[in-house]
Amino acid sequence: MLLKYSSRRVSFTLKYDVYRRATLAGSTTGATTYTATGLTASTAYSFTVKAKDAACNISAANSALSVTTNAAADTTAPTAL
Repeated sequence: MLLKYSSRRVSFTLKYDVYRRATLAGSTTGATTYTATGLTASTAYSFTVKAKDAACNISAANSALSVTTNAAADTTAPTAL
């Protein structure tokens, strides 16, 4: 799942930490997109983002984004009647 977030970016923002629930899911360096992997079909998730600068100052988390993944693809071949 590709997450895109806007930034009130200022020149000193270096890194964005992406959290799934309260757990760090990953980080980006300057980018405002993050690809979440390892998600389960038909499952609800909540993501937040925090910005970090060169002095390791960390912003407050943004408002949580709640998403639900799509159902798993039907891979069963049809049968003849």
